[in-house]
Amino acid sequence: MTPSELKLWRILRCRNLQGFKFRTQHPRNGFILDFYCPKMQLAIELDGKHHSQVPQQSYDSYRSSKLLSTGVKVIRFTNQQISKSFNEVLNDIKQQLSIRAKELGFEQLYEPSEEDLKICEEIENQRK
Repeated sequence: MTPSELKLWRILRCRNLQGFKFRTQHPRNGFILDFYCPKMQLAIELDGKHHSQVPQQSYDSYRSSKLLSTGVKVIRFTNQQISKSFNEVLNDIKQQLSIRAKELGFEQLYEPSEEDLKICEEIENQRK
């Protein structure tokens, strides 16, 4: 994992974003997704510098449309966004989860309590 992926994974793996479970490096429809929430059918992709080049952008667009045709919505962030605007990225992901929940007919989303976050942090510290 890249440093940006690790930073985001520390949050996603503890169900800190509205309680949803994410997987990392998840295979789906012949593609490997950086992060994937099965319940919401939402993929999160983190893009390095090479994704700004035209051939890669074309491939990324093709990949996203193929995944969308199977019900998987893809959202993308750059590594720079992770390093410079991490809280905004997290808010965007939360917003996309809420939108996706409405699209899929879920009524209420779970928001972890301070105690949940503390437990998750303790588990994370034990793994280091």
